[in-house]
Amino acid sequence: MDNERLIAAICRPLVWHHYDVWTWWAECPSGTYHVEERNGGWRVQLRVGGLVHDVQTTEDTTPEDLAAAQAAADADYRATLASALDLDKIGRLVEALEPFKVMSAEMFARNWNQGDIAIQLGTAHSPHRLTFGDFLELHAALADLEGAK
Repeated sequence: MDNERLIAAICRPLVWHHYDVWTWWAECPSGTYHVEERNGGWRVQLRVGGLVHDVQTTEDTTPEDLAAAQAAADADYRATLASALDLDKIGRLVEALEPFKVMSAEMFARNWNQGDIAIQLGTAHSPHRLTFGDFLELHAALADLEGAK
């Protein structure tokens, strides 16, 4: 899975709120993004406490420019989060789990029950075991990552 798809899968999208006709805002873990009309264009800022980070300014106030300004805020947000993550490690983890996803599909095709033990170490009453239900949960989590746009 490429890093762009991976960051899209694990980052919550910004949710834009309409403050007034010329102002939109979206909260994120690091602060609040503001898109405001200023002097005939859209200004994009990230505000953290009393600090302001200018992200972008557009030349016009058309709806397309508003969408572009919000997209710039979203790109800045994702880039900030991506810089804090080791996406290559996360990608390797997703790839390493792929055989388990394939195995869960095969177990499903063979009508396994969720409580059926797929792997067990030790004795019959050992707590070290994986059930078909565990495989289904992993399958769903990986499908969630792969389905992200």
